[in-house]
Amino acid sequence: MGEFAKRWENGKTLSSKASNFGLEKVGGIKKMKTNRVNEALSKYTYRAEWSEEDDVFIARTLEVPSVLAHADTPEGAIKELKVALSLALDSMLEDGEHIPEPISLHKFKGRFLVRATPELHKEITIQAAESGVSVNQFVLTKLAGR
Repeated sequence: MGEFAKRWENGKTLSSKASNFGLEKVGGIKKMKTNRVNEALSKYTYRAEWSEEDDVFIARTLEVPSVLAHADTPEGAIKELKVALSLALDSMLEDGEHIPEPISLHKFKGRFLVRATPELHKEITIQAAESGVSVNQFVLTKLAGR
């Protein structure tokens, strides 16, 4: 059984196919469109990947990874996912929960802390010195794959 099928069986996923069954599968949620939900849906980060096990494309969004949907095409899977997300986000709002902010709206500062072992820190420092650059520039170059 593929990933999507396992999640569906355990009630951890939702697609517009569920809405064809009268919404009982999603707890009787009334479909309630809000500006917040529509804005989030338009700005979330979507991914669709082929599942060899399930023989379909499975779509997910990075902001709400527990909601999945599937279809025969990547576009179709994302379209199905948006329907499922709309229901899930409406439910979250009805329950007084906050909906996840789209990654695209985060304010990135260009800084993050990386923890390393003392040995790795020493090795990086040596390699940076041998390259004639700062540790920061050395790590940025490595992260960028150059």
